[in-house]
Amino acid sequence: MGKNIFRILILLIGLFFFYTQNLMAQTVLRLATVDNFPPFSYKKNGVLTGVAIEVVFEMAQRLGIKLEIRTYPWRRVMESIEEGVIDGGFSLFKTEKRKDFCLYTGIIQYEEYHLFVKKGNQFPFSSIKDLYGKTIGIDRGVFVSKEFEQAVYDKKIIIEEVNDMTMVNVKKLYQKRIDAMIGDKDVVPHYAMVSEFYGEIISLGPVHEKQASYLVLSKRSNIPNKEKLQKQITFVLTKIWEDGTYQKILSRYNNDTKSNKK
Repeated sequence: MGKNIFRILILLIGLFFFYTQNLMAQTVLRLATVDNFPPFSYKKNGVLTGVAIEVVFEMAQRLGIKLEIRTYPWRRVMESIEEGVIDGGFSLFKTEKRKDFCLYTGIIQYEEYHLFVKKGNQFPFSSIKDLYGKTIGIDRGVFVSKEFEQAVYDKKIIIEEVNDMTMVNVKKLYQKRIDAMIGDKDVVPHYAMVSEFYGEIISLGPVHEKQASYLVLSKRSNIPNKEKLQKQITFVLTKIWEDGTYQKILSRYNNDTKSNKK
């Protein structure tokens, strides 16, 4: 009697494991991101590539799930996640507002946003207060800091938001249509380097400390077993950082950037 119960239990566990693995194999995870954020996610010769793209595909391969990645302007990425028309997206800073509609998983990358100006138009900058009365270009939907958002709300800082898939703010900065722009410390120099503005766009320093950016799942998505998937993705992304895979991926893109500068 006892042996039979034990065998039945083992059989049920095996069937459950097979079912869950089969369900994962059939899962197609629809994620949204941008395609203008090198070296993390961008198009090269028409193909979506980058550190974040490789990390996400590595995660999917280890979990045995299929991926469908769509690229939008950043504001639309955020709206698609919030409305649940997409299963998730990357890479997002962690904020209280976003926790209302996002399930955060593991870290995809670290980002550091800087203040950029046209060479020759520098001004003293050590805090957000130094931006009072100035016009700042920013990608629509990007979170800088609570202090910056409050200053914008109080109309102490004027912002010009764009869906910056083609780095319009870099061009506006060069044409002196804005006083400064906020962008990632690696992304903006990349675009300046491959354009006619190389050497003309310089950083005045960071607007915040380096922050982690995450892959998130939409709370309104219809994808099954979201909470379980959240834990699985978090576990795998943590392993990708711990086992050296992330550093190997990053080093390839760092080497590619160095070769482009020669």
